[in-house]
Amino acid sequence: MTPYAPDDINACAEHLARADPNRFRAVMACPVHHRAPLFALFAMNSEIAQAPWASQEPMICEMRLQWWFDALDDIALGKSVTTHPALSILSLALDPALARRLQTLVTARRWDIYRDPFDTLHDHHTYIRETSGILFETAATLLRTNDPKRACDMGTAIGAANFLIALPALERAGKIPMTDGRPAAIRDFANWGQSQIPKHLDRAGRLACLSGYDAKFTLKRIASDPNVVGDAPPPQNPLLDRLKFLKFALIGP
Repeated sequence: MTPYAPDDINACAEHLARADPNRFRAVMACPVHHRAPLFALFAMNSEIAQAPWASQEPMICEMRLQWWFDALDDIALGKSVTTHPALSILSLALDPALARRLQTLVTARRWDIYRDPFDTLHDHHTYIRETSGILFETAATLLRTNDPKRACDMGTAIGAANFLIALPALERAGKIPMTDGRPAAIRDFANWGQSQIPKHLDRAGRLACLSGYDAKFTLKRIASDPNVVGDAPPPQNPLLDRLKFLKFALIGP
């Protein structure tokens, strides 16, 4: 019998279905007994990712991120946290090391609050790894992976693809997302993302990263032609999309 309250599970699942249908779909492909902590993890991440955009006042955004950081601190200290449905579940599912790891994710999101570019390309890569790699590493750990590093690598590739897709929106918001925005630099970033894709993922890693089943194709397309950034994605054949989803689940990237 699940230790998680049904109302908490439903709240997290409903939030994820609204905020990120693709990740909801991926969690639903996981074994039933693993879904609750994954719903909670991805729902929490959705709210953390939105926190820097919640206000025009940076201090308010900082306070929102600090709230999540402090809640994860309580979980790391072994406290029961019931202030949010996702935290109620994760306080039972996370060990202290995982909670501390997720605090790094929260801290990395501070970059989203401000308009300053990354100081170096290394800082940009680190941001992608800490905001996306850690997320999928944690999901894989909850699914009992034998190789969390490879899940982190795949998660980093997914984050690189998602960041490139988001470039136009970030620029419209007044940010400077790329230290060097020339097509050659965008191509290099896409190639870096491709270099993070592991040759093999165990079943837990594949299921954890399933929402990023299309990342490899996205990175390859942008590396081939950086000018497609900002274009509408090519029309997706529903059958081909489903086949790619199933292939990733069964074989990997």
